[in-house]
Amino acid sequence: MLAFARTPVVLRHPWTGRTYRLVPLDTLAPAPEVLERLVALCNEPELFRWLFAARCVGRPYGPDDARGWLEWGAAGWREGRHFAFVALDEGGLPAAACDLQSAAADPEIGYWCGGEHRGLGTPMVEALAVLTRAAGCTALQARVRPGNARSEALLRRCGFVRTGTGDEGSSRWFRPLGGG
Repeated sequence: MLAFARTPVVLRHPWTGRTYRLVPLDTLAPAPEVLERLVALCNEPELFRWLFAARCVGRPYGPDDARGWLEWGAAGWREGRHFAFVALDEGGLPAAACDLQSAAADPEIGYWCGGEHRGLGTPMVEALAVLTRAAGCTALQARVRPGNARSEALLRRCGFVRTGTGDEGSSRWFRPLGGG
């Protein structure tokens, strides 16, 4: 079983210098302002298009979706099946998120950033790689939908190498972590 340090990791935005705290998602309570922020972020056009349009099918991302995501994150930590983190801004509200989608030695990662926080993805994914290696993982994998050049650029900056094409034409990426 993976063993993660659960102390907040301080992230610094590379362009603005703003600081964020990367924390396990199960530490975030579903307070009204948290749900409101998640709904606003996940309905931003670019984020919605890449991550939520297919899931929401003709409706916006709503408070029940946000609650469901928080519950999914808490269950993953509790059961040791997947591990989600959220980057909180100076006010303690969500700005970005990343996750390990399994407890494998080489899990697939996912990530997103709100538009106002664009640029935070690189330090967030780098922090996830450090946390993951310390927890015992040996590599990370990622999958990017066709046409998502920003996501592919982020992976390149973080040392991932494209390994081929997967399901639905998605590009597959790999980054060794040098042992656990």
